[in-house]
Amino acid sequence: MNFFKCKISRVLVLYVVIFSSFVTLLLTLLQLRIDYNYGVSDIEQRLEIIKITNIDSVTESLWTVDESLLKIQMDGLSRLPDVVYVEIVDEQGGKISSSGELSTTYTIQQSYPLYKTYRNSNIKLGHLRIIATKKNLYKRLLDTVLVILITQAIKTFLVSIFIVVVINYLVTRHLSRIADFLESINVKKKVNEFSLDRDVSRMQKGDELDRVVYSINKMMNDNHLKYLELKESQHKLTQSESRFFAIFNSISDSVVVSDVHGNILLVNPAFNKHFSYTDGVPSDLNELVVYDRESEIDAHIIYKQVIDDSMEKLQEYNFLRSDGTEFSGEIISSKIQHADGEYVAYLSIIRDVTQKKREAIEKQKLMNELQQSQKMESIGLLVGGIAHDFNNILGSIIGYSELAFELVAEDQSQLRKYLSRVIVSSERASSLIKQLLAFSRRGSSELERLEIHKLIIELTDMIKPLLPATIDFKVNVQPDIPDVIFDSTQIQQILLNICLNARDAMKGRGSLDLLISYENVDNVICQSCQKGISGQYVVIRILDTGCGIEEDKLTTIFDPFFTTKDQGEGTGMGLSVVHGILHQHNSHISVESKIGKGTRFTLYLPAVEPGVEFSSEETTNKKIDIDKQDVDRTVSNQQQTILVVDDEDMLVNFLMEYLESYGYKVLSSTDSLKALKLFQKEHKHIDLLITDHTMPNLTGLELIRQIHVYNPELPVILCSGLEDVITNDDREKYKIDYYLQKPVKGPLLIEKVKQLLSEKQL
Repeated sequence: MNFFKCKISRVLVLYVVIFSSFVTLLLTLLQLRIDYNYGVSDIEQRLEIIKITNIDSVTESLWTVDESLLKIQMDGLSRLPDVVYVEIVDEQGGKISSSGELSTTYTIQQSYPLYKTYRNSNIKLGHLRIIATKKNLYKRLLDTVLVILITQAIKTFLVSIFIVVVINYLVTRHLSRIADFLESINVKKKVNEFSLDRDVSRMQKGDELDRVVYSINKMMNDNHLKYLELKESQHKLTQSESRFFAIFNSISDSVVVSDVHGNILLVNPAFNKHFSYTDGVPSDLNELVVYDRESEIDAHIIYKQVIDDSMEKLQEYNFLRSDGTEFSGEIISSKIQHADGEYVAYLSIIRDVTQKKREAIEKQKLMNELQQSQKMESIGLLVGGIAHDFNNILGSIIGYSELAFELVAEDQSQLRKYLSRVIVSSERASSLIKQLLAFSRRGSSELERLEIHKLIIELTDMIKPLLPATIDFKVNVQPDIPDVIFDSTQIQQILLNICLNARDAMKGRGSLDLLISYENVDNVICQSCQKGISGQYVVIRILDTGCGIEEDKLTTIFDPFFTTKDQGEGTGMGLSVVHGILHQHNSHISVESKIGKGTRFTLYLPAVEPGVEFSSEETTNKKIDIDKQDVDRTVSNQQQTILVVDDEDMLVNFLMEYLESYGYKVLSSTDSLKALKLFQKEHKHIDLLITDHTMPNLTGLELIRQIHVYNPELPVILCSGLEDVITNDDREKYKIDYYLQKPVKGPLLIEKVKQLLSEKQL
């Protein structure tokens, strides 16, 4: 053991010497680094002091172009400690003055801009560049490095020798005894407790050597418990396997474990349920996956993708049950490997997604319905707004045309003819606006209980003259058709529009059938709103043998201005009007078409149950009647004041000129808030209010309510481009005397103005 002790000591001494040298060198470098940083910091601070104390004087000398003083200042700066070179350069880099020797090695450079404040402006004169050397710093460091190395080396070496001696006394000799004891251990025999021959003080008690001794004794005692521990581990392994199979068997998805060749090793009970295996399991994975000829996918391809790590986390395939039926499933596969990294099996989890796909299809169907509904609602709001603005424009066009017509002499027939055509064209535009309002469901309707089969038979006499003799037109009405609640004029307009479209699609030759029946409808999709409908409906089918409609256009045929006809042959408003009227009456439509075979439109009208009474007052679409009487055109002899409010400038100007031509004084405003302020100022002199309904800030009804606070008896005429903005209840609530539909006719307006003002005088 003497050899063992000597070897340890030699190695320990070698390590201590190496470590001591390393520590000495490291501490020396650290000290040098600290001294270097302090030296550099001193130089930089000195440069900053130069900046603070000299920059103003140098700037002043440079500003006054005092070269001698500037030279003295430069020489003074260059003689400062560590400063080797000083110069002043202008903005272009040209040297103005310098002092010292320029050096580019071991230097610290600072450049300070020179500014002169003159007449509240900062004028940049150039830069003061100062170069300081670090050579003196390096010299000082070299002077001290030997002292640092020697003192640090001696100190570190002495401490290391002391540590070696102490460790040898306290540790090394005991390690030799421990080594001797461990070499003598025989695992077949029980060994007495081991102890060290040393006098352990209270301070040393419980140190590392004691812990080693304790660990050796504990290790020997633990050998007696090895068998019991192995037996306990086996018991725990059995429990773990039981838990695994409990979890494995409780998984609701199909779980398949196979070897690397595709042979099935293990399945869970859910697999037998989903794949309909009651006795045994398939031997190969290919018995589960339906072979796809197009993509050439089978089970072996799937697991090859798993091996290559090219398979996504989730894949969908068709799987085969034991009875031959197929189902769609999602599969997740992963590799099972040993601790050494070798792949030994594959784990696959298969989920039946048949119901999920069915729900996804239903969800998509509902989404399509929602999108179509939102689209038609948005278009309806858009065309409603267009109709309002267009009616304002038409009002001024028609009004000014009528004024011009009255001013044109009788002998100017050509000019009167042109003005008449403008008025007629404007009336046609007004008719188009009514169609837009019908599409947006903002037109008026008079609901009544209709015997639909009689109405259609009467309509036949209207349709036949519009069809050429080469089109075979037939009507077939099922007996016992119940009544419907509808506007008789509008249902005729719907059928007439569709029949005329069918006539145009057949190019003058074919057959047109009109069929009416009473049916129980089950989950039919409305073509224009995409909603599903079910229940008892009166069903009207219009079948033609025309050219048909392309499938991708079936969802857009109800949009305003969409048409398949050539330019100039149609406005594209026919089917959009059909959409608006039908949905205004809680009815729906479906379309089936094949190119070259024809088209079938099917209307679904809610039937009235037998015995149910209907009154026209039940409708929520009650409207104020629009007066259309002839007008007395005599000019008023008594000047009265009328306030006209509308957000359309042209329409306001027309109404002013028209009313003033009849002798009335007119106040006007295109802003409802300003109109209210104007009325508050002039309310004692205003005899009548004419206002638009749809305006920013205050609507027509809000303006009327505010004005009636000042004059509750003031006569009011309300105008609007829409037909459903006000009901009879609104008329009574807001004390509206007349409601006029835009575009407002001048003669009709004058008639109402005269009537209201005459009633006011009474």
